[in-house]
Amino acid sequence: MKRTVSIILALLLCISLCACGTSSESSSSDTQEEADVYSNAANDFDFSKEDELTDSEVEAIVVKKLYKQIQYQWPTADAGSCRYSLNKIERTSNYITAYGEVYLYDKYGKLMSGSYSHTFKILCTADGETVYSCRFDD
Repeated sequence: MKRTVSIILALLLCISLCACGTSSESSSSDTQEEADVYSNAANDFDFSKEDELTDSEVEAIVVKKLYKQIQYQWPTADAGSCRYSLNKIERTSNYITAYGEVYLYDKYGKLMSGSYSHTFKILCTADGETVYSCRFDD
């Protein structure tokens, strides 16, 4: 009895695996739709601003610099647990300045004792290659 049930279950498993397989045939309408989506995206892209960093790219640069600076300035703080808010990004032709606030947490997830909240100002080149300063105001 057990042998019969196990054979039936094994056959059902094989059938279900075969049914889930993908066919190698693809419809040409699907590939045409994908091509249309890519061409529309390329037409919508503004190539005049290709050298300008997006806000998310600036935020990534800020977070990377904050991480290093927190580790250096507050060794008891866990830089990976700290929270930040990016309040303002100023752009000039040569520089990007980012302003925000950071909350310091220790390795146990608790706010640091004393002064746990600091505002920061980070200055970097417009292309994001060089970060000139990272200053905290107490």
